Amino acid sequence: MNTVAPLPPKGWIFGLVGLIALVLGVRLSFVGHGAMAFPDEERYYQSVEAIKSFSKGDLRAVGAHLVQTQGRPGDALLRLLPAAMQGIWYTVGGPGPHNPTSLLIPVLFTYGVSVLSLLLFYRLARMLLPTQVAALLSTLLYACLVNSNVYIRHILPYELGLCSFLGLLVWLVRAQQQGRILTLKQTWALGVGAAFTVAIYPGYFFAPIILLAVMVSPLLKEPISALSATHHKFPSFKVVVCFFGIGALSMLAILEVLALLTGVSYLQACQELLSVQASTITQGDFQESFSFLFKYLFEVEGALGVLLLMLVGYGLASRLYKMVRRRKRVPKVELSSSNALYLAVLAAFLAYAALGFWGHKLVFYGRVLHFFLPFIVLFAVASACSWKSMALRVRPLVAAFLIGVALYSFGRFALQYREVVYPLDLLASPALRLVQQNTLFRNQMNASDNDDYYIARQNLAHTEGAQGEAILLNFSFLYPIVGPGCNEVRIPAGFHQVFAAPHFLTIPAYGFEGFLPKERALLQQCQYQCKVFVRQ
Repeated sequence: MNTVAPLPPKGWIFGLVGLIALVLGVRLSFVGHGAMAFPDEERYYQSVEAIKSFSKGDLRAVGAHLVQTQGRPGDALLRLLPAAMQGIWYTVGGPGPHNPTSLLIPVLFTYGVSVLSLLLFYRLARMLLPTQVAALLSTLLYACLVNSNVYIRHILPYELGLCSFLGLLVWLVRAQQQGRILTLKQTWALGVGAAFTVAIYPGYFFAPIILLAVMVSPLLKEPISALSATHHKFPSFKVVVCFFGIGALSMLAILEVLALLTGVSYLQACQELLSVQASTITQGDFQESFSFLFKYLFEVEGALGVLLLMLVGYGLASRLYKMVRRRKRVPKVELSSSNALYLAVLAAFLAYAALGFWGHKLVFYGRVLHFFLPFIVLFAVASACSWKSMALRVRPLVAAFLIGVALYSFGRFALQYREVVYPLDLLASPALRLVQQNTLFRNQMNASDNDDYYIARQNLAHTEGAQGEAILLNFSFLYPIVGPGCNEVRIPAGFHQVFAAPHFLTIPAYGFEGFLPKERALLQQCQYQCKVFVRQ
């Protein structure tokens, strides 16, 4: 009887590297559409204004623009590079920084950061997983996630924040696996980097706590009773925490001093942001704090998400069983850097969910899961690798199945992602400018909160009268959506449709960025389209 032999490691390595390169190539083809589709993206223009102020020699204004980003000065600081490139292009005759063509520069910057994040993810996987093939497999799975690709078209801080955290984590885990304990100077530097990560995106406020937990894990590698005999090998727990905290406070102090030089306070801005968020969160649902992850993996990631959940479930059950058996035999505490990382990430996730479900202080969004999903993938692949009873000839089949599911999920998303359109892009297109002189704007939201969001950014008049040469339907940021039903808009007689394409918010992942469950259901049920009607 014929048996399926495992592929040579080199065959797997070359094949997986090739597939990762293919996914990154397709990801690159996504750019060019969608910039400034979300209100949060407009903070990027603070970096643009900072460059303008710098060119005029007004350093005070530079600092003011960097601080006026709702607690995101780190993001604004790093985005000075693409903003400067836009400015240089404009001075030599290129388009202005608000032009979609010019916005390709900061979008490509986001793409570059995503590639760097993927490289850091691979380096982390290489340290935490048993083989290079497993590390490459996990990297491919992570690259194929919808959540890893859906922000590529936008100028948002989430990828930068994650990249910063992954860089610090790789440095820390590598040192620990080499048997080195961070010096107090390095501990201080790690605290600085952790605080800067939060300054990039304050939604990742739990990043420093996770880093601190992983950093102190070597103190628990030996039996608790033996620590007193080996304390000379380790810095005191209190000293480590103290120096890490001093590093974080140093970063905050630097940002505060820079802000005060411009006449504002960074810490006060953060305090105001926290107080506003704590009292006025209206987007999202507190009740789905614990179920949000499962809904996202089912509804957005599809088959790949279900597969990851199954592997994570198996891994958790297996580790709990082993932990119980080990405790009965060996009364000591063993905490490797990988276990410390997984436990810290799990604790952060559960704490965040608890603050939402019971405290009504936080709401889960897809951008928050963006932080956790790399570790879900790592743990899932680690769980698959721990299945020691799996026959050698079966392992290539299991790996091939995982790859097939990942590529199928990615391909399905890519096709849908290519079909959607963004109102701001359409309004800026030369073809549509021909009908914008006397145009009616209508939408199916059954609400007027953001119906003119994109219109205002193109300096167009919102015509309320019945006369017009064209009607643009759903050229709005569709939030909030008020049911029941799809609120079909009646088009007057004498108009015929000349254009129709799916609105970008019909991508399921976008619906997890602040929409209520009932609104997400309407987005999928109604499949809103951007349509253009002209008078016959």
